[in-house]
Amino acid sequence: MSRRFRNPHPIARFVQRLARSLLYLFGELTIYLTILAVTALLVAWGLSVKIALGIGITLSGLVAIVSFWAYRQHRLAIGRSRDRDAPSLHGDVKFADWIAQTLARKAPREWEEYQDWLHDILLARRQMLDEGDRPWQVTALTYGRLIALCVTVARIKLRRWAMLLQRR
Repeated sequence: MSRRFRNPHPIARFVQRLARSLLYLFGELTIYLTILAVTALLVAWGLSVKIALGIGITLSGLVAIVSFWAYRQHRLAIGRSRDRDAPSLHGDVKFADWIAQTLARKAPREWEEYQDWLHDILLARRQMLDEGDRPWQVTALTYGRLIALCVTVARIKLRRWAMLLQRR
């Protein structure tokens, strides 16, 4: 195989990446415009504006989370394909570590209550990998559980904060 096909010119690589990025952004824009149109249709059909906006914002948030997760998985796959001998990075474990550090630093009371839950999440992850479950499924399930933990702790913190404000 000639060198020209194995290692394209830097300008050609830039143009290819730019074209892929623009296609991706166009797809994202199309999805968000579709969500906006669905929200407008729900309002036009008589649904409460608050409920329609809630649905639209929820769908937009889910799309953003899925897009971010897909991007991270893509970056991890590129990193693995470049260097097969390097140990693979586990984004879900890094995320769990960040949660643990953040809770221990900013919410020590909640950390005392929920560190066992975080431990159980990581233990279940290790067991599923040892049983031979697909790594992408284990990662997706672990992220879901970690996000549920974050939402639960945030809800508790907000509830305590609201109760504190009501007392004043």
